Amino acid sequence: MPTVLCMDMQNESGVLDEALERLHASGPERLGRLTNHAPMVVEALASRGQSGAVHRWLDLYETKLEEFPTPVAPVTEANWRTALGDPRRAADWIAYFSRELADHAWQELLAVWWPRLLPGIYGGSTHPVLDLVEERYGKIDHLVYSLAAPRRTDPATGTVHHSVIKPLGGPYEAPALDFSGDAPKVGHVSLEPASDDERHATQQVMGGADWRLWVRALAGRDLLANGFTTVALTYIGSELTAPIYRNGTIGAAKEDLERTAGELDAELGTTGRAFTAVAGAAVTQASSAIPSIALYTAFLRTVLGDGFRTTSEQAADLWAQLTGAAPLVLDERGRIRLDGWELDAGVQHQVRELWADPEAGLERARGGADWFMGQIRELYGWGVDGVDYGRPTETTVAWPTGGAGA
Repeated sequence: MPTVLCMDMQNESGVLDEALERLHASGPERLGRLTNHAPMVVEALASRGQSGAVHRWLDLYETKLEEFPTPVAPVTEANWRTALGDPRRAADWIAYFSRELADHAWQELLAVWWPRLLPGIYGGSTHPVLDLVEERYGKIDHLVYSLAAPRRTDPATGTVHHSVIKPLGGPYEAPALDFSGDAPKVGHVSLEPASDDERHATQQVMGGADWRLWVRALAGRDLLANGFTTVALTYIGSELTAPIYRNGTIGAAKEDLERTAGELDAELGTTGRAFTAVAGAAVTQASSAIPSIALYTAFLRTVLGDGFRTTSEQAADLWAQLTGAAPLVLDERGRIRLDGWELDAGVQHQVRELWADPEAGLERARGGADWFMGQIRELYGWGVDGVDYGRPTETTVAWPTGGAGA
């Protein structure tokens, strides 16, 4: 599909028009699968006051471009659906939109075509990935799926679903770790329960829908090796955090993920297996946003010390089980369990003691709270040894005038 860019910008001495005219005879792709980004690059150079570099850069990049594709058949209002997704029809689409832009304002066309093409965004990102897998790696032995996201677009309907972190069935009130001051302190969180629509939307975002689509897409391209195994990561956690996690909207999404594992396992039959893997607590950008999880994790770290399994260690545990280096540890629902260290009865008893009086518990768990904050800072690039964060840094840097990059 062609990219239509409509905007006002500076065109120094007509250089941009000259560059676009040079590119007019080239195709929208190069090497048969990579997008031709030259129009965007020359536009960026011109708008940033680097018109003198436009033609020098284009002289080097132009050799990588393909000729304008040969038309196949005109795209019309009656047959446009049959031309969707066919790379051979690029010239036909360019001709179609050229005609339409001559008769209609671009805003009118956008209003018509945005809802028509939105469902294809997912497919447009999926097919190149499948092509790359086939070209570089061949058939896949293992696929690990993990997702925490605020929204998802349904590829079939174009509906955008937004996830929420809320309890189900009743309000949630609990202590939480507050890092807003100089030192961590115990705060309080109160949340109203999610509606049915919010629960459904969260399931659509973080449940098994996309996992199912990816596995089926790979199977449709015959990219699953014999004995293929796929795993989606899930979490159960402590009874202390269950009201906001396992029994909340996120837990509903995890239940959907686990149902999807059973469905995929049945679909794969004798050719493969599908599991969910129950990981232990972890410090991630996603987990830090869930109320009370930070305080719970700080207490857990205080109890376990270096016995707290890092995400890397848990990944190694999972890999060992998937490859047969270690036996599969399955529960009664067929889930791989990696969280025994967290849910050990003795460990949970000590965490509950800290939780019973969170202010006093935090005094005993200062080291755990500081460790948690240090982990969060590292996730965002802070607290790295050897970096002087107080040193003034220039954030406005001139565009380079020499060489060519793409």
